[in-house]
Amino acid sequence: MRIAGPLLCALYAVALCALGCGPSLKAARGGEAAEAGGQPVRVSDESFAQQAYQLLMSGESKGKRHNLLVGVVRRQLVRAERRFAAGHPEAGLHALSGALYLVRAGEFDPSMLEHASVALSAAASEVARLGDEGRSFALYSMLLKILPPGAERTDVEQHLGALQRWSKTQERAGPLQALGADQRAAVQRALFEPTQQALDAARRATEAWIVRALQSNIGERVSAQNLDREEILEVSRAIRFGGIILTALYLRHGDARGALDALGKGPMADVLPRWLRDWLERAADSDDPESWAELYRFYSSAASAGRPDLSVDPELAQAAAWGTAVELFRSLPGSPASTLPLGFELVERGMAEVAPLVLASGLAASPTAQDVNAAMSVVMQAIRTEEEALQLPGARRAFAGAQPILALAESKKFAGRIRPISAARLRYVMGMLEMRSGELERAKPHIEAAARAEGSVDALNALAAIDRQRGDSEAALRWLRRVVGAGERAGEPVVQAEALITIFEIHRDLGHVEAAKQALQTALTRTLEARQRATVDPDRAQAERLLARVLEHYGNAEAARRATERAYAASRSDIRQFTATVMDAS
Repeated sequence: MRIAGPLLCALYAVALCALGCGPSLKAARGGEAAEAGGQPVRVSDESFAQQAYQLLMSGESKGKRHNLLVGVVRRQLVRAERRFAAGHPEAGLHALSGALYLVRAGEFDPSMLEHASVALSAAASEVARLGDEGRSFALYSMLLKILPPGAERTDVEQHLGALQRWSKTQERAGPLQALGADQRAAVQRALFEPTQQALDAARRATEAWIVRALQSNIGERVSAQNLDREEILEVSRAIRFGGIILTALYLRHGDARGALDALGKGPMADVLPRWLRDWLERAADSDDPESWAELYRFYSSAASAGRPDLSVDPELAQAAAWGTAVELFRSLPGSPASTLPLGFELVERGMAEVAPLVLASGLAASPTAQDVNAAMSVVMQAIRTEEEALQLPGARRAFAGAQPILALAESKKFAGRIRPISAARLRYVMGMLEMRSGELERAKPHIEAAARAEGSVDALNALAAIDRQRGDSEAALRWLRRVVGAGERAGEPVVQAEALITIFEIHRDLGHVEAAKQALQTALTRTLEARQRATVDPDRAQAERLLARVLEHYGNAEAARRATERAYAASRSDIRQFTATVMDAS
């Protein structure tokens, strides 16, 4: 799923404000790169980000770059396999597509798929479940090339046979619908099979579909039959969107010239919108960054669920957005306008730890606070995306790669201007990820740095929890006293009460009777104050939950039960408070 909302808007704003027939592809000319030979580069998890970054900087497909491409694709397929194994098929599919999108027509080398059978098999099962005929065929075909004779290969052959039989037996009410179905399957296959043969087949299928629509007179026939209505819809789609779709097929490979050549002659020229032709011409003729940015903006927008007016397969639009982001990056090195879109796409394609290197390269000259803010947002998304896919080591590497960006955000020039994702916030989030995984020693330095920078109550409470878990009660108490002080300065009795309850528990466990009694008494006072101040249900629920905890510590079970019931009643309109109440009651 693509990230939407403020982050995408920020990327577009920054990027645009900062900028004032079977054709061969720009990135790889003269046949498939399998002929290049050489020794593939060994790529490890630790070196992946730097080597992938090197790969993205240049489009030259021969020699050393080809060997690096093979190594990077192999490693990315391993990363995809891990996501499938972790029970996150969507993340696995995104990572696998990232590996394949790195390869452009003319660059494919079968050795890229070495040891990739598990990832390909999992991806094939997932796209088959989604009903994606073209990508299923591409993935099963790749599997057939690398599997040795045996049961698994036989199973793949049966899947391919079933796909072919299913495609032949599908009833299509009209000839144009049949061509449309074939076109979509061919395009889907070309997205995942990065060969010139697959690209040419998809181009021919799309051309046949468009030409048949242009020749059709179905719109002039009056008929109430559903057959004609469906055919009319197919005619409309081919004529209105055929040029956009065929352009996207070539832009998946970053090939603006190829799109122009495919749509430049005869009836095909009639379906390419003038505005799209202008962007393609400037991108192809002069590698114009502004045109690449416009192409990226358009196809990235077309990929979102918010554009039902564009009858373009979202995966095709996403592939085109990827290809244009890479070309934008190469056309304008060292600028936020070119690095932010690619950083965003890398996160989307399961290569989150590469994104900070790309983003940092765009902040090396004269960045603005807006540039740094946008970069920090992408880094935050990179870390969260890795952690959500249960890839904590990847989140660590993304965080480590973002250190130059954090240093810039913490510099005097930008002090207090980086919001809402400040460096302290990013350090706190990384620390909490480590803390949730039980890595207390890794978590503490991150959260301490966040506390020093901003002194947030969340960070102080987290440090108290870490030190308490580590058995350092005195350190935990020091952090909690700071929380009480912060709550007092902010006039937030709830903050004070929660910290005081924990202080009571620590003193009680240490046998400090008087200190425990005093902490609990103060906690009761602050809780009653919070209860009196509460004017909305969520605040009332929180105050009643705290009161129930205090009363339980006093041994008044009946009063604690009544407070919990009041918390339930007040929390029905707030899922967070309701969940917290359930947990406390348990």
